Amino acid sequence: MTKILTDKTRPGVPKPDDIFYPESDGLPMGETGLHVLAILELMTALKMLFILMKREDIHVAGDMFLYYEKGNPKANKSPDVMVTFGIDGTDPRRTFKTWVEGTAPHVIFEITSDSTWKIDVHEKPILYASLGVQEYYLFDPVDECLKPRFQGFELVDGAYRPMRIAPDGSIVSPRLESRMIPEDYRLRLIHLRDRFKIPFMGELQPTIDDMNRKFHQSEKQRSQANRRAREEAKRAEVEAKRAEVEAKRAEVEAKRAEEEAKRAEVEAKRAEEEAKRAEEEAKRAEEEAGRANILEAEVARLRSLLEKQANRDTEVDR
Repeated sequence: MTKILTDKTRPGVPKPDDIFYPESDGLPMGETGLHVLAILELMTALKMLFILMKREDIHVAGDMFLYYEKGNPKANKSPDVMVTFGIDGTDPRRTFKTWVEGTAPHVIFEITSDSTWKIDVHEKPILYASLGVQEYYLFDPVDECLKPRFQGFELVDGAYRPMRIAPDGSIVSPRLESRMIPEDYRLRLIHLRDRFKIPFMGELQPTIDDMNRKFHQSEKQRSQANRRAREEAKRAEVEAKRAEVEAKRAEVEAKRAEEEAKRAEVEAKRAEEEAKRAEEEAKRAEEEAGRANILEAEVARLRSLLEKQANRDTEVDR
């Protein structure tokens, strides 16, 4: 949970007095929705810049009471955006008291409107210069009150000196090390120093809309990637099942082939045995035929002898 720093909880600060310093005036942040957006966009851009720079010693606040006289709650202003260097920037404050923080803000922006521009132009510069605010900027988001609509002032010898405005309407802030250029209702930042190696050095810093589009684009890409991953997983599952079926079919075919091979081996062995038996039968038949021929020849011989003997006997009887 974010810790809200107060005079009592902030370490190393003087003991607070008993005077009540209001934390809100009950007035809206901006005169119109565009004024509010201009303030929020600028605060977001500055906070993002310092986060990327890894600077925790820079405090950015907006529409918060700035008290500059201890014991005098009426001595206050509510700058639209203020940047203070050298103090803790990681936790928000309820109010900003110069005697508690030990310094006044170093950079202040006022987002002017029809009801505030005269005070922003004539009264506040005198006060801010007396407090030592080093850079003071005025920006008219609807381009109705100021000419030019973006103006900057740098504190020199206790008084503000107008800063150079480029042809594109931009102003370079030495303290923020950035070029600030008006675009529609917002101020865009271009960081000029590369020692912090921020991603968009030298380029326009992304706006809330840019980040929102990038987020939705990333979400869309992530959703598409997840859908593709699910489809690929499903396809892989189908392929795995098909491969499993093919493996089982191949296993069955291999088993059938093995059985066929065994059967063929048995048939071949049986055929071999039949051939051997047939060979033996043929040999036996051949031997029987040989014996039969010998016996037939012997019978013929004996018959011949008998016939000869019969013929002799017949001759004797005559």
